[in-house]
Amino acid sequence: MEKEKIFCCLFIGDKKILGQLLLAKDKSLASLTSRHPIPYEEKPHTILGESIDHKKITLIDCVGNQPALVGDSRSMQYKRDIFPHYTAIGSVHILPEASSITSVTFEAEDIGLIFGHRDDIGMFVPNPEDLASLIKKSKHGQIVELGEHPVAFYQAGRSPSFEQELSFGSLTIDALWSYKANDRTGIELPIKNVATIKFTNPLTFDEMMAKLSSISDFISVVSGRFQEVRDIAITTTDIPTDSLDRVDLHWSLAPTLGTGFVSTERDAPVTASSAPQELPNVLKNWLERHHEWLPARLRILNWQKQGRIYEDNRLVAAANAFDILPKDVYPEIAKPSQELLEAKSACKRILNSLPASEEKEGALNTLAYWGGMTLKKKIISRASIVQRALAEPLKDLEAILKTACDVRNYYVHGTDRIGIHHFETLQPLLTDALEFTFIASDLIECGWDINRWINRGISISHPLSFFYRTYEEDLKNYNLAQAAAKSEKEQRKKESDD
Repeated sequence: MEKEKIFCCLFIGDKKILGQLLLAKDKSLASLTSRHPIPYEEKPHTILGESIDHKKITLIDCVGNQPALVGDSRSMQYKRDIFPHYTAIGSVHILPEASSITSVTFEAEDIGLIFGHRDDIGMFVPNPEDLASLIKKSKHGQIVELGEHPVAFYQAGRSPSFEQELSFGSLTIDALWSYKANDRTGIELPIKNVATIKFTNPLTFDEMMAKLSSISDFISVVSGRFQEVRDIAITTTDIPTDSLDRVDLHWSLAPTLGTGFVSTERDAPVTASSAPQELPNVLKNWLERHHEWLPARLRILNWQKQGRIYEDNRLVAAANAFDILPKDVYPEIAKPSQELLEAKSACKRILNSLPASEEKEGALNTLAYWGGMTLKKKIISRASIVQRALAEPLKDLEAILKTACDVRNYYVHGTDRIGIHHFETLQPLLTDALEFTFIASDLIECGWDINRWINRGISISHPLSFFYRTYEEDLKNYNLAQAAAKSEKEQRKKESDD
């Protein structure tokens, strides 16, 4: 979105204050000046207003510093700058706490990749006589002189291109196109894919944003890169249902497009073109558990914005994602033996008898995990879902994931049990293994056919396909590192024994 300046009047308390509203993503700002004190509220709040052309303005989740007194004694003025997280502009105001939003429309970079149909746009070489007849019928008798090899371009005109009922309403995808043709530039047929969520019951502003973000997050996972959300428009109960009126919503801190590869339709796990029956089921199941899975999924998504750039914190986040999944995703573990329970109880009594200290607290926390579901067990449990689904399981995937967990423990606790220096150059592989296992196991449980995807002949444009296609070569490097670490460990043991 280009920068836009709007002169407006904002209603703050019982005052009407003139100012200028700048819409410029994270640089958006409402600047107010007045000869009288400007009311101030510290907590995020909503401010209503109106533009000079009488459009209703709603600034949502406003924050900023207290008003400042500027100027000299003859022209003293109060000045206040306000940062709005969201700005709604249209025929009605938006009251965030009210359940009034009936639909939201938005664009994201890869909507067409996931929900579009590959053959909806194309070209072909028709029989000249057939094309001449079609043109004559379509253009009111117009006769066009055709050569021996005419070319026809088409757009299927399917509307909507995708439609899905969801637990909270319906999702439709429309491919909006425009047409331009002339002797100088030739034929242009740009397509704009737009998603619309119509809610079963009107939602509050925060509820609406959560549903929008859930669809955007799904597109991010399936496309393989974080999505930029733009051109948001909403309808409310204050707008007649038969009206084309919309309220434009400007999201100051809207997510930006990730730096990952542009995925091909062939590499994306599931699309409307590659699996028209599978996609609706995966989408519905993925969304139904998104609220509970959101904290863990964001650990993966937020770091995948970086594409093929890796660092320690990315690996830690990928491992920790498994630790904060809902408990019911993991199987019940065998109850510890009576001997183990008695030993644990004895240790706890001894520790509780000691004076309070950080060491005592740390030991008790460690003891609490004794006999429970460790992080390593959780990761391997999710890996088993992938391995069981694969026609040909990935050799030594569990070993790589265990090493990744050990590396994570080194970064978090500083405990080096594996010879960390042998695996430093394998950080991309270890991170990718964790992210692949998390995403693939999630999608498989939601109905994804991983073998159908593999059998399509995938390349490396998607994070999942990149990991799968490069796995065999990366495994060789991992085995070399493992052998070196084992050899060093044995050498140290031998020197210690001597």
